[in-house]
Amino acid sequence: MRNLGLDLGTNSLGWSIIEDQKIIDAGVIIFEQGIPLDQGKEAATSPAADRRGFRARRRSKPVPMCWSIPLNR
Repeated sequence: MRNLGLDLGTNSLGWSIIEDQKIIDAGVIIFEQGIPLDQGKEAATSPAADRRGFRARRRSKPVPMCWSIPLNR
């Protein structure tokens, strides 16, 4: 029986085919970096990361209290 093993990384994809506990074939594909290093720290975050930050801040706003429950009864 053959098994396919996958290793999904942020910039690479590794794979292997194993049959009867022996490696039949293996390889790796390396992707280009999403943000080039020559752009410096200005491009350190992707546009998606910026959107996530805005969304997180919007969702974490405190809810105003419209009513209160007495704790000592």
